[in-house]
Amino acid sequence: VLGILMLAFILRHTSLTWKDLGITTSEPAKTVRTALIVAACSFVFLCGLKAVSRLIDPGSFEPQAPFIDIKRFGLRQILYVLTAGIQEFLARSVMQGNLKRIIAGERSGLLAILLSSLIFAALHIHYGFVFMVGSAILGGLEGILYEKQQNIFGVWIVHWVFGVSGTLLCLIDH
Repeated sequence: VLGILMLAFILRHTSLTWKDLGITTSEPAKTVRTALIVAACSFVFLCGLKAVSRLIDPGSFEPQAPFIDIKRFGLRQILYVLTAGIQEFLARSVMQGNLKRIIAGERSGLLAILLSSLIFAALHIHYGFVFMVGSAILGGLEGILYEKQQNIFGVWIVHWVFGVSGTLLCLIDH
């Protein structure tokens, strides 16, 4: 609700447009295709991470539990699509987009990605340090994707798939 109120406030009381906020539908097929490729690579990465973790420390996960626990998919993961969208609106459209506008120099895009990813990570510290580091890495990758596409829909898909994958792989315990 806060994210939606913020969007309405920004559109009403600033000179920013839908396009300035990365809320566009230009090249939707390309946006979705790229997002699905990045999301699939992220899923493979998380599977590899879990496999390596199980090899290094077999007790790091329940030995009897399935590698992918599809029973963990439910209403919470479906509704997470809303949370992921709001987080990406705030992290990319609001933070990264505006940081790029106010940072001077030819590296403003890179510095905006870095700074918004660190802020995004700090907002996830309550899940622990490792989760925060993972959030910084994911935020950086999503920042690059946003910079290339200038559209939050692709990063929204990646964020949702990554979060749901982490839950199904029992890497995220919520």
